[in-house]
Amino acid sequence: MVQGGEIRLLTQPDNDLLMESLLLLCDDNVQTRVTQIICLEVNGGRDGCRNLENIRRILRYGIGIRRYEPRYYYGSPTEHYGIMNVMPYLVVTDRYAVQISSDWKAAILHSNAEVVAYFDHFFEKMRRQSHTLMVAVDGFGGNQAKWGQDYLRGTTFSSTMEICSGLCSVQFWDKHLIRKYINRKIPDCASVIKNYTAYTAALYRAKKHGQVTVLMNASFVEAFIRDGILREYPSVFFNGAISISDHRILIGRILKAVDEGWYHIRLLPAENFPLSYHWEILISRGENMLFQYAHKNQFKIFQFQEADILEAFYDYLENISAGEDVLGDAQSAEQLRRWMEEHLS
Repeated sequence: MVQGGEIRLLTQPDNDLLMESLLLLCDDNVQTRVTQIICLEVNGGRDGCRNLENIRRILRYGIGIRRYEPRYYYGSPTEHYGIMNVMPYLVVTDRYAVQISSDWKAAILHSNAEVVAYFDHFFEKMRRQSHTLMVAVDGFGGNQAKWGQDYLRGTTFSSTMEICSGLCSVQFWDKHLIRKYINRKIPDCASVIKNYTAYTAALYRAKKHGQVTVLMNASFVEAFIRDGILREYPSVFFNGAISISDHRILIGRILKAVDEGWYHIRLLPAENFPLSYHWEILISRGENMLFQYAHKNQFKIFQFQEADILEAFYDYLENISAGEDVLGDAQSAEQLRRWMEEHLS
């Protein structure tokens, strides 16, 4: 395979040896495209957990492989592979094809051009029968804001769940705060400011017409109120910590939204919070789901629209929000006020 080519996989995402090898390969060959077709099982284990585990793995590959395209079909491999059921897994490059047995204990390497062409044709047939599972957007440098305008046009936020390590305050930022805290060394900074200002304003208007419930890590929220550092976004995006007066502005806007009845906050104990501060999830029921990942200078968004996956994740977050150790709206709002008094007075 030449650098910048394509690797085509007809495999499940749980083969650690194969996928970890690809992560290492693509770390040095960032232009290599990886297309993977996976089977989402109709009966994916108890509560669909097997399919959710596949999504967890796919997100990891989406971070490590810059040009990664996962696709899916429903059913079982035996319904689709025909004569390949004995060795159902397949890896195809421009020069080679590898057939792999169902137990991953045997493989056949093909280098004959006609054989490789046959398996390439078979893969393309499976591609046509599959559907896009995840779309990735590189959000650093303002791409998130440009993409977000299109996203907002197709989302009503009528029933939305979010889980965020911090305050999930992006919709409460305005032009003044963006201009004040953005890192002016970011390329095309003026355009980034313009795009983010338009995006945050549109996001606020859209969410205000819906119902949004946000699950927050209580420990991370208190840490932000104490030191003003937004850990859920790349540090290079900002030029410093948020001032005490601007702390009060942001938290005041959140509390006002809670009082207006469209924004609902739930504080979770840190020990029960299921995500690190690198991750954020937003699900609009019946519409789409976003995963946001931020670490160092990497900022990526992953979008899903497959109905069963959306419903499974929405139910999962809804169950968390109803937990006995979760503070409700009034309790969470009161806790924010106490932290403001303690740390910002």
